[in-house]
Amino acid sequence: MTFENKITLGYLASLALLLAMGWGVYRTNAAFIESNRSELRSQIFLKELESAHSLVETAESGMRGYVISGQEKFLEQYHQANSRIVEKLEYLSELAEKGGRQEGQLGRVGRLVEEKMAFASVAVQLVRRGNRRAARDTVASAHGKELMDEIRMMVAEIEASENESFEQSERQSMDRSRDAIISRLAMIALSLLLLTGGYLLIMADVSKRRRAEAGLVRAGEDLRRLARRQEAIREEERGRLSRELHDELGQTLTMLQIQAKLLEGRLGGSPARRRDIRRLRASVENAMSTVKRLSLDLRPPMLDDLGIAAAAEWLVKDFCRKAGLRHRVSVEPESLSAPPDVEAALFRILQEAMTNAARHARAGLVTVSLSAGGGWYRLAVSDDGRGFGPATAGARTSLGIMGMRERAGACGGTLEITSRPGRGTTVEVRIPAVEKGEG
Repeated sequence: MTFENKITLGYLASLALLLAMGWGVYRTNAAFIESNRSELRSQIFLKELESAHSLVETAESGMRGYVISGQEKFLEQYHQANSRIVEKLEYLSELAEKGGRQEGQLGRVGRLVEEKMAFASVAVQLVRRGNRRAARDTVASAHGKELMDEIRMMVAEIEASENESFEQSERQSMDRSRDAIISRLAMIALSLLLLTGGYLLIMADVSKRRRAEAGLVRAGEDLRRLARRQEAIREEERGRLSRELHDELGQTLTMLQIQAKLLEGRLGGSPARRRDIRRLRASVENAMSTVKRLSLDLRPPMLDDLGIAAAAEWLVKDFCRKAGLRHRVSVEPESLSAPPDVEAALFRILQEAMTNAARHARAGLVTVSLSAGGGWYRLAVSDDGRGFGPATAGARTSLGIMGMRERAGACGGTLEITSRPGRGTTVEVRIPAVEKGEG
């Protein structure tokens, strides 16, 4: 399984856990809300039931007072309580759970209250008809007391039942709270495990990538050292070939030139012979010029004898003279010197930059700046040629530019090329005085 697949799987698992936790929280909160709503409704039901019971007792008290004393104030108390009892019973009917225990209990209480109110109404009617004695006998009968006792017992039974429901609901709420806490803790633990696993996975991948990057850095350093070594070998071979051309072939050609001159003085003879000897001397001189040019191209002696500062000035002046270019050269400090491999790299990069300025840029002026300071060697070659834009930058990635980059990179340096159409081109090389990674 790839690293990306592992991260995706971990993300999906974490998302599933979060959704499960959210659903669990929603279900728990919904259960709590419903439980609180049910408890509130039960509390209101009990409160209204107590109020109805109190009204029944008030009506009973008013009825008895009226029967005993015959005073209208007791009758008014009876009628007010009686009318409110009807309203309370209707409201209690609305609060009771449809088809549930409360509805059945309330139905029995309602029937008892109706029977009690009917019994009280009989006593009141007897008093109004002037038969107070019969009314007193009715009130004193056991039936009225039995009805009131049944109402009290029924109300007490409902209260006990509701209190038991309260306790059961609280126990269920506690159980739900405990289960919710346990489930959330379990999900949090799983989330922590996933986060820890993801962190360890990422750190393992980071460590792997760092080791790979370190390996690439070491490989790059090895390649750079190899490139520097190969370049040093090439420069040594160029120097050897230059010396052999200059010393061996140059001396041989010089001897030929001397012998041809002596031969011309000895033979004298016809004009045809003297013409042939002059042609021979001219061919030898051309060969000597070619050998000298090849020797200088392979490895200028002044690079080894006088250093990069003098070699750079000579190269710019000689190249511009042959190519018909104007030039400006600045070297700071004048006694600038560098390690042999750095001097060779700077010299070869300068050669390639000058060739590009003359061959591709069609420049009229070339400005060269060579300096050392701040721990860096810096070479900048600018021309006033036609330049190029981003659209043609890819085409400019020639073997020559690639070679310049390789030479700069082999010494731990960088090469940057900036150009704009019609504004010329600048090649800038920066090489560290002490290569990074070396003491």
